[in-house]
Amino acid sequence: MSQQDFKDAFFVFGGAKGSLSQVECGQCIRGLGFSITDDALRSKVGASVDLNGFLAVVNGLSSPTDADNTALQDSLAVFDKYNNGTIPAKEFAHMVTILGDRFTEAEAAEVMKFSQDGRIDHEAMHKKLIA
Repeated sequence: MSQQDFKDAFFVFGGAKGSLSQVECGQCIRGLGFSITDDALRSKVGASVDLNGFLAVVNGLSSPTDADNTALQDSLAVFDKYNNGTIPAKEFAHMVTILGDRFTEAEAAEVMKFSQDGRIDHEAMHKKLIA
């Protein structure tokens, strides 16, 4: 990804105001395909960040590796109780709001968009997440 891609993403999320809130910054970074915890974001960004601050944060991140993608796939498969390629949507949405780097309710609602008939095809979700 180029510096121009980062700048474009900044302006999509920040608009004309010229800055991103901490939440918008996290959404923008994750939208670019990077992974950053809320704690790491808090340590790098105050209440808001301008373009130069944003570029400094993003340039310090590395893209997910194949090992990261495999770890994500393995993590999703843990919830596949019946080894049939699906996970219970409500249970998964609940678990991601209470375990580890917790999802917000809005992020859990996004997960539910992968649900069909109360189940999530975790392979399809994995492919969408790493695309």
